[in-house]
Amino acid sequence: MAEEIVTRCAHAVNGKLRIDYQGVEICLERPWRRETMHNLVKEAEIDFKNFGDNLNAAKEHDIKQLIFLLNEVFEMVVEPKLLQSGLLSWNISTGQTT
Repeated sequence: MAEEIVTRCAHAVNGKLRIDYQGVEICLERPWRRETMHNLVKEAEIDFKNFGDNLNAAKEHDIKQLIFLLNEVFEMVVEPKLLQSGLLSWNISTGQTT
């Protein structure tokens, strides 16, 4: 549904589904890439072993700490590089990516 809303709006406003954003061409054509936070962090080749005590502390406490750590890494490393349209998924109830 999100894809349809965005693509229809973009087409209505611009008459096309490829737009220029700060010098980068963004393609809004469907289907968009669907990916999990976890997989995007893995693609960025982040080695969580380098987090040492922070990762161990998160594992010992609860899933909320792991989610926080994953989110922090995502926001610092992955999010600034996301330019193309896509859908990100996260299953809050289980703490697992879907």
